[in-house]
Amino acid sequence: MKRSLRLTIALFALLTGSALAQVAHFPFDEDEMDVLMEINSSAEATGVSFVFDDQRGDVMELDGTDGFITYLLNDVYDYDALTYNLWFRWTTSVANQWWVRIFDFGIPFDLDPHPGNHDVVFLTTYQDGLLKWHIHSIDWTDGMDTILISKEPIVLDEWYMLTCTHDADSARLYLNGELQDSRSVNGVKPSDLEFTNMYLGRSNWDDPLFQGKFDEFTIYNEVLSQEAITDLYVFPPLPSSTNSLIIEGIDIYAYGSNLVVRLDNALPNTALSVYNLMGVEVMHETELGTDLEISSLKTGVYIVRVVNGTKATTAKVFIQ
Repeated sequence: MKRSLRLTIALFALLTGSALAQVAHFPFDEDEMDVLMEINSSAEATGVSFVFDDQRGDVMELDGTDGFITYLLNDVYDYDALTYNLWFRWTTSVANQWWVRIFDFGIPFDLDPHPGNHDVVFLTTYQDGLLKWHIHSIDWTDGMDTILISKEPIVLDEWYMLTCTHDADSARLYLNGELQDSRSVNGVKPSDLEFTNMYLGRSNWDDPLFQGKFDEFTIYNEVLSQEAITDLYVFPPLPSSTNSLIIEGIDIYAYGSNLVVRLDNALPNTALSVYNLMGVEVMHETELGTDLEISSLKTGVYIVRVVNGTKATTAKVFIQ
C-alpha cells in the first residue's frame, strides 16, 4: 500500500478496547525496511523492485530468479505468541511449485540437510495448489510436525491476505480473513523455536524462489482474534497516495497532532471517514466545510477517506 509519511517511531495497532503491539511493519512501498525499526532486513537488489499494482498501489515485486528478503535480526520468534499478516500475489508457477516458499525460517540445508535435526517453519504450495504451513520442532518426539493446509487452491495472479497465528496452544492459518486450518502444537510456542536464517520468498533448501508480489507484512506479538483478522481483510487497499496523486480540490494531511482536511469547494454531500490500521472506523463526519481541523485523534497512523461530490481520495497520515 501507499504511505504518505515515512514512520520513524514505534506504532501500535489500535484495537477497540485493547492495544496489540506490532513487532514489525514492512509496508514494501519503496524499500524492504521495517518502519518500526525493530527488525533489520535486506533485499537481493537484482531481483527485488518496487512497483505500482493496480489493486494494491505501491508493492514489492520478486522476479523468481534472484529476489528475496533476508531478516538479519532473527529474533522474530522470541515471543510466546505471534501473528504475522502478509498480502501476496503469486504470478508464475514452476515445475516443482510444491516447494516455492512464501516464507522460510530455519537452518540452511548445506549445514543441516535433515529437517528432523532442527527447528523449521515454512509456508509453501502443496498438492493441487493448496497452501501448506509446516512447523517442525526438535522438541517434539520422533520429529512430529504440525502441518496446516488451506481449504481451497491458490489462484495465480490474485491477491490474498495470509494470516498465521501461533501460541502454546495452537497454530491457525487464515486466507482473506477466513480460517483455513487449526492444529494443536503440543505446548511448543514460538519462543521455543530457534533459527539461523529467516527468508521471505526463499527456501533454506535449494528450492525455486517465489515469483510475484508482496505487500504490507506485519508481525504482532499476540494472537489476533478472528474478528481482528476479519477487520484487516475488510478494509479495502489504498489505490494511491494522496501526496503523489493529489485529487484536485481535496487536500488531506497531518499537522502535528491535528488532522487537516481542506476542500476548494465543499458540496452538501461531503463525507469524512477515518480508520485505524485494523480497519476499524473511528470517526465519520458529513457536511464538511472548506477547512476542517481535527485534534481529537490519539497518536497513531490512520487511513483517511474524503468524498466530495464525484471526487474522492484516500491518505495515510501519522498523528503525533
